[in-house]
Amino acid sequence: MQNRFKLIQVLLVISINMVLGNTADTIHYLVDLTNVKDDLFHVTVYPKGLTTSSNLFNFPATAPGIYTNIDFGRYIKSFKAYNKKGNEITSFKKNTNQWEIENPENVYKIEYDIEDTYDSSLDTVKVFPMCGTAIEDGFIILNTFGVLGYFNDKQNCSITLTLNYPKDYLLGTSLEKAGVSVYQAENYDKLADSPILLGKLSKATTYVNNIAVNLFVYTTDSLFRAENIIGIVDTLLQSASNFIDYSPVKSYSFLMCLLPDSIRMRQGQMGGGALEHNQSSLYFLPADMNELSMLKDVVIHEFLHILTPLNAHSELIHNYDFINPKPSKHVWFYEGVTEWGSTVAQMRCGYKSLQQYLQKITDYLRLNDAFKKDYSLCEMSLESYTNKGRKTFLNFFNRGAITAGLLDIRLLELSNGEKGLRELLLSLVKEYGKDKCFKDEEFFEIIVKKTYPEIQDFIDKYICGTEPLPLTEYFNKVGIEYIYEKPADSDKPSIGSNIGMNDNGEIITQGVTTGADYGLKEEDVILEIFGEKLTIENIKDVLDKKNTMKIGDHFPIKIKRDGEEISLNGVMSRFIRRHVFSIMENPTPDQLVLREVWTRNL
Repeated sequence: MQNRFKLIQVLLVISINMVLGNTADTIHYLVDLTNVKDDLFHVTVYPKGLTTSSNLFNFPATAPGIYTNIDFGRYIKSFKAYNKKGNEITSFKKNTNQWEIENPENVYKIEYDIEDTYDSSLDTVKVFPMCGTAIEDGFIILNTFGVLGYFNDKQNCSITLTLNYPKDYLLGTSLEKAGVSVYQAENYDKLADSPILLGKLSKATTYVNNIAVNLFVYTTDSLFRAENIIGIVDTLLQSASNFIDYSPVKSYSFLMCLLPDSIRMRQGQMGGGALEHNQSSLYFLPADMNELSMLKDVVIHEFLHILTPLNAHSELIHNYDFINPKPSKHVWFYEGVTEWGSTVAQMRCGYKSLQQYLQKITDYLRLNDAFKKDYSLCEMSLESYTNKGRKTFLNFFNRGAITAGLLDIRLLELSNGEKGLRELLLSLVKEYGKDKCFKDEEFFEIIVKKTYPEIQDFIDKYICGTEPLPLTEYFNKVGIEYIYEKPADSDKPSIGSNIGMNDNGEIITQGVTTGADYGLKEEDVILEIFGEKLTIENIKDVLDKKNTMKIGDHFPIKIKRDGEEISLNGVMSRFIRRHVFSIMENPTPDQLVLREVWTRNL
């Protein structure tokens, strides 16, 4: 096997040289994926043009869109450098993610083995599959930044990548093909921006506004094969296409790993989601017909990332530091505005009704209730790489989207219905694009100059500040009534709060309503209720007891607040709905005019 792979390596190097010639600074990577049993990526790097300054070989700490440090150098199992005669050159591990090489100008090749993150025994940082790597029987997830390192002074060098993998596997990627199993990228950043999915995949293709869209799917459930879900993807992308109004890329690849919960649980991978890239996105989601709405929402969100940050971003993303990433102040823009766009685009093209759109805003607001209100979107952005920031990151998809929606209404009002947030976003994309960036510190100033002086006040209060969002005032402008709390029409009883979990794994109150006026407060730890100790294991059975009770019935509840245990005499109240929207039956002419432009693309 070893001799056979050495022969393959020789043939592949010859193939690469035939494709690209002797480009002075091209870095060649060879990755052997033929032995899926050892859970290792076997990598050989053939550099050119190394100097004494090329003494550090780096593995990324993280990558754009992840917003947490993974430290892929932790997964290296062996690392060796050789000269052209096959003699080993001294190298040593300088720190978690960097190997230092003596006399790098003599290096002919580097060989290293790196473990996948999917089922690694390393548990100091949880790596979601779409952000990491996996070598499994049937599929391989190869996030290039999680496998391929780079020389400290060669990040801008051109790259070729050759992959040796099982013959019955199909490969999906947005990388440009340069030969049989050979791919190329203009530099390391482009390589890192191009994930690869291999395996027993199904494939389907559609066209959206002149964009060739390829869907690659690995699944064990035939219902979720590419040919069966391409119709769902196509409908959503038509919504996105109408929202974008032009084609910023020529092609786009969806790379999906869709597994049933039974397999995900067995593999310890209940987490999931997607990670955006310039011309592709990588998904790890449940193969569950009941979760199709999640798949739809994630697909359109990730696709709209071709607007931002991919075509409208600051220098902190444009000149990305894979070793010591610097936080941007504008994650609210990259994630919050994109999430808003993914929802409003479906409403504006008729895929979702206005009522369905308002229900989505309600969902955002209810999820936002679980997060602290004294933490601004700017602070969340700047602290996204910290423990505090990681705990609140998901709220960019809630509060960030809500704030973006309010900004849209304000812009439409100030422009007399001529320009909203969509138009601002598209103007930024067309002015900057993927090859030009704005300065992170100047972005708010750019927004105000492109819009109105009044927008500075909005930014100060609701993006950089923590003032309560003006939901009633702004939705009234478009003839929509907003009510913070409204008793339900039914006699459904409630303890006066939703239930959640804090960072310590304790069951807590979340979204406490006025129905809990017997003394319950936000983030109280619930120790006992209905005479029983409350645990994760029995939470459903215990809380279901409320369904046998009536409004006004008393019940015992023991809580912990600031370290003190407190016993309360609870009273069942009428279930209170929070964040209720309704369409006004008799709006004013001005409200009708603004609502009409608000519900369509301009």
